[in-house]
Amino acid sequence: MIAHVERIAEPPLARALVEARATLGGTAVEERALAERAAIAHDRIVDGLGGDAGPDGRRLAKLAEDVTREVLALAVRCRKLRAELERIDVGAVRERAGQLTAAAAESADEAARADLSRAARAVVALDERAQALSGAATRVRARLELQVAMLEETALAVAARQASEAVDQADALAPLADRLHEAGCDLHDQAEALVEASIH
Repeated sequence: MIAHVERIAEPPLARALVEARATLGGTAVEERALAERAAIAHDRIVDGLGGDAGPDGRRLAKLAEDVTREVLALAVRCRKLRAELERIDVGAVRERAGQLTAAAAESADEAARADLSRAARAVVALDERAQALSGAATRVRARLELQVAMLEETALAVAARQASEAVDQADALAPLADRLHEAGCDLHDQAEALVEASIH
C-alpha cells in the first residue's frame, strides 16, 4: 500500500524571504540586513496580535505581510542594481572619455574625428547614467530604512497594546494599520521610481 503524502504549501512570505536571502548574500550586505529586520518586525507584529480575529487585527496582520514582502522585493532589486553599478569602474570610464575627446581633437581626419567625438559622448553618457542610477539606489535604500523602521515601530506599538489595560484595545489597531497601508503605498511608488530610473 502506498501512503499518500500531502505536500504543505510554503507560506508566501517565508518563500519570499528564502528567495531574498539567496539573492542578497551575506548578513553584512545592507539590503540583507534590512530584509532580516523587516521579517523579524513582521513576526513580532503577528505574535503580538495573537490571532486577533477582529477586522482591524486581520487587516494589520495582512498589511504587515504585504509591506514586508514589498521590502524584500525592493531590497532585492536595489541590491541587483547596486551589484551592476559596482562592476563599472567610474574612474576608468571618465579617463576613457577624456582620451577619446583628446583623440578627436587631435585627429586630422574628419570622419575619424566625428566617430571619436560620438564615442566620447557615449562614454560620458554611460558615466552620467551610472551616477543617476547610483543616486536612485541610494534614495531607495534610504526609504527602505524608513519603512523598516516603521514596521519595527508598529511591532513595538502592538506589544504595548498587548500589555495595555485599555478598555477598547481594538481602537489602537486601526491607526497602526493605516500607517502600514501608507508605508506599502510608498514602497510601491519607490519600486516604480526605480524601474523608471532604470529604463530611461
